[in-house]
Amino acid sequence: MWKKAPLVSRGGKVEKEMKVTVLLENDVAKEGLTSAHGLSLYIESQEEKLLFDFGPDGTFLDNAKALGIHVEEVTKAFLSHGHQDHSGGLGAFLSVNDHAKVYIQEEAFLPHFSKQENGVLKDIGLPIAYKNHPQVEVVKEDLTVSPRLHLLSKISLAEMMPPGNETLYMEKDGELLPDDFHHEQNLLLEERGQYVLFTGCGHRGILNVLETLEEKKIEVAAVFGGFHVKKPSKINRDDTYVPRLAERLKERDTLYYTCHCTGLKMYQRLQETLRDQVVYTSTGEEITLV
Repeated sequence: MWKKAPLVSRGGKVEKEMKVTVLLENDVAKEGLTSAHGLSLYIESQEEKLLFDFGPDGTFLDNAKALGIHVEEVTKAFLSHGHQDHSGGLGAFLSVNDHAKVYIQEEAFLPHFSKQENGVLKDIGLPIAYKNHPQVEVVKEDLTVSPRLHLLSKISLAEMMPPGNETLYMEKDGELLPDDFHHEQNLLLEERGQYVLFTGCGHRGILNVLETLEEKKIEVAAVFGGFHVKKPSKINRDDTYVPRLAERLKERDTLYYTCHCTGLKMYQRLQETLRDQVVYTSTGEEITLV
């Protein structure tokens, strides 16, 4: 569990707290801010100011301004995957920040679609033009960005995949295929010997991500992001999925700060088992880890 008291450096000074601010999420926690279907997180670590995802448009910038956060000071930015509700604000970010590298998985630039209830495929992809932007760093494998920042995209496990994945597609080599989510990447941040995981939607399954890290002997103290359980499967409906997921998550001494594609209804079902181990975070909320 994350330590509740501030850690003290060897010199006797209290080290800087780590803070995560929700710049954008589906719901809003503070007056004067705007919510939207999407996600954007601002992370202040000991060493850097980071941005994880950009929401569907430039709304996250307006919220940041209202919260007194200067996005132009961000040193590194990360896109979790190539869907519009996470990538749509990339252009807005690049318009105000001219120096931060933006790390994006190569397959995020493939065409991506969501099948609507009427069967129509909606384009939810990332414009390929961004691939050649000078600030964009195209990632092909797992990547160590710095000694404390790591990107994890290679997830070989496929247990308890999120049911909502069934409506998502990609185009590869001219063929329309079910999305395999190889374009998804997770950010692992090491802070004072403990690890914090950031995941956009957890399309590869949050359990699979955690177990992949555990195979590497990494135990995660806190998780931020969506678990993609908001919409149950219409093909293979399973009302036991979320309670079973909660039981498996409870096996760890991990705090779960969930949001976005988890949805408030399914969050409440998770909370029945996880209790104070899981918290729902909305637009404007600040979470301090000390």
